Amino acid sequence: MSLATNKITRCLILLPAFSLAACSTLVSPTVLPTVPTLARPTRVPTGTMEPTTVTAQPASPTPLPATVTPASTGIPLDLVVPELVAVEPGRTIFPPDMSKPYSEYGILVYAPPITAPVFSLSKEGTSYGRSSFSPDGQWMVYEEIVEGQGRLRLVSTDWQTDRPLTDWFEASLVTLMGVSKVLWSPDGRWLAFEYSDWGYRIRNVYLVNMNSGKMLLVGEQVVAFDWSTAGPLRLAFSIEREDESSLYVALVEDGEHWQPEEVRGFRRGEEVHTLAWQPHGNLLLISTSTPDLGSIGWPEERLYKSYLLDLSSRTQIELPVREDFGESWLPDGRRLAYCGDEICSLYDIEQEAFVQDVPVIPDGEWFREEIVVFSEQTDPDDYKEYILVARSVRSGEEKILWRTVDVDLDADAGFEVYSISGLSWHVDMHP
Repeated sequence: MSLATNKITRCLILLPAFSLAACSTLVSPTVLPTVPTLARPTRVPTGTMEPTTVTAQPASPTPLPATVTPASTGIPLDLVVPELVAVEPGRTIFPPDMSKPYSEYGILVYAPPITAPVFSLSKEGTSYGRSSFSPDGQWMVYEEIVEGQGRLRLVSTDWQTDRPLTDWFEASLVTLMGVSKVLWSPDGRWLAFEYSDWGYRIRNVYLVNMNSGKMLLVGEQVVAFDWSTAGPLRLAFSIEREDESSLYVALVEDGEHWQPEEVRGFRRGEEVHTLAWQPHGNLLLISTSTPDLGSIGWPEERLYKSYLLDLSSRTQIELPVREDFGESWLPDGRRLAYCGDEICSLYDIEQEAFVQDVPVIPDGEWFREEIVVFSEQTDPDDYKEYILVARSVRSGEEKILWRTVDVDLDADAGFEVYSISGLSWHVDMHP
């Protein structure tokens, strides 16, 4: 079974922060007694759990009408079935005394084609966010923030188990300190998360063993990180120290023997922007920039470069650079997508040439060779709406997999300003 997840970052980030003692960049594992061994849940179609901070919603049997373009020669889009979709609605509250407004976020989980939420998180004075599904779709991690304190929690997707994943830590909505990224390992045994603040004065990455609950510090000022998808489980990450960066690769086993290996250093002033492991391969996609010493003016102009690093031979393969284009891997591990404002150009690393241009895919995730899933946001009347779309790159065929419907919390929750701030999903490619 091939599984994939995706996460679109919320517009206004409400983040927690960890009050941890200062330590060296690479340290031995720090053990925090938090979570007991996780039992694999049994999936049920709707939620029934009602803990203190969680409200489960009944599901509606009404199917969602999907808009399908006439059939063509591409891979059937019916293969792309979103099992779960999590939306993070938010509200800005203006107190009666006209004091400073503040924001709260919740989480609504849908199980298409059911149009009503099967699970929800919403409580006055508490914000929820950073939702992300495990690769097998059995768990969802999320962030809980209340009264300046935050923590990560874990809920099973049969909605019967909900427990803390970390201890409480300081959370600040003013300095935007906290969890800014979560990334499951491909086997679901580990969760890596980034803790940062506004301006990245703090930018640390931690690993949590999902079976034992033990947590360790990967490093301080980690600017990029990614999991391997082939061979032994490895974590690649780049650390910045005093305007210099280094690339490390660590074999992640039980977390008790943490010995990252420094693979290479970067030039002084060189910033790492992208670090992405080749699907089912041993190449690392790396993009960096350095100051253009010949430029005059502000902001500082930078010179960009991209290349592939072969971890077996430690050789470097230069890639073409396109201004204002970001690179990402396609699932076949043979092509890269250079995406700009209007088009995505597909680059074949074996042919060393661009082979195809396709329409731009906003915040999209590629599945298999010809199918991409992405979201589109619209503004119908007085609230925002997310639509999840599958597109065949070969034929251009599109299908709406899911859309937000009947999402209106104003009446019951007193929302003054309504917006949807984030979207994550779990997709089973082979139902």
